[in-house]
Amino acid sequence: MILGIDYGTKKIGLALGDEETNIAMPWRIVENKSRVQILEELKKVILDYNITCIVVGEPLSSTSERTPQTEITAKFIAFLEKNISLPIKVQNEFFTTKEARIIMHETGQKKHTIDAHAATIILQSYLDK
Repeated sequence: MILGIDYGTKKIGLALGDEETNIAMPWRIVENKSRVQILEELKKVILDYNITCIVVGEPLSSTSERTPQTEITAKFIAFLEKNISLPIKVQNEFFTTKEARIIMHETGQKKHTIDAHAATIILQSYLDK
């Protein structure tokens, strides 16, 4: 299984993806309270779901340039690389939150799951490569 992450300073969306079927699904949202808490939760997910790779969304601008959020996310990725011994891949996440809002509106899903849906779009983009 692959873990998809939509990193945010308040909430982190998580998605799970199967490499055999190339299908990603929204999983859950983790409150971003501290790096220690995040690391504990991610390590539990890695063990429970036999995660072999992590894909983190990289927030770039519409012109593919780095933004202040890109730098924040880069620090989170560096933290993961230092503390988790799995491959960490980066996937452009431009427009994923807007796309998740559209999908959720069309399907009548609740707004509080938007970060998990954004993580799903990030992970599905990676799996589709």
